[in-house]
Amino acid sequence: MTTSDAVKPDLREDAVQGLIPGMVAGVVMGAYLVIVGGLAGEGPGQVFSRFGADSVTPALGFLAHMGVATFYGALYAGLRSRVAVHWHWFTYGLAYALVLFLASTFVILPTAGSPLREFSMLNWGIAHGLYGLALAWTYYRSSLVEE
Repeated sequence: MTTSDAVKPDLREDAVQGLIPGMVAGVVMGAYLVIVGGLAGEGPGQVFSRFGADSVTPALGFLAHMGVATFYGALYAGLRSRVAVHWHWFTYGLAYALVLFLASTFVILPTAGSPLREFSMLNWGIAHGLYGLALAWTYYRSSLVEE
């Protein structure tokens, strides 16, 4: 057995631990964006239609959002279990949210030409902050249950 063979199963197992927290955080972020959209006169369907290129149905937009949120939850768990720095869950959540916010704002959404860019930077930042905090808290709470 090589060193990489020994690490891979643990990484996969760790990533799986982030799936549910990613979904929970995706619901929190989605709810915030629906509220913000509602205050601007948009319905939930209009908000979730932004989660895809061109014209996407609200259901497909919601599924795309939840898929990305779940993926980022798995990524968080995989990274979190390998970070040697020991911070409070709150700090991990905000740091991860900041990375996702910066990557989405300045690389991913502009490259994709996504309609999500129509959200103000403030609301997009708050949505990512809520995502990161919900993800980190849910991941932290689930690790307490397992112990």
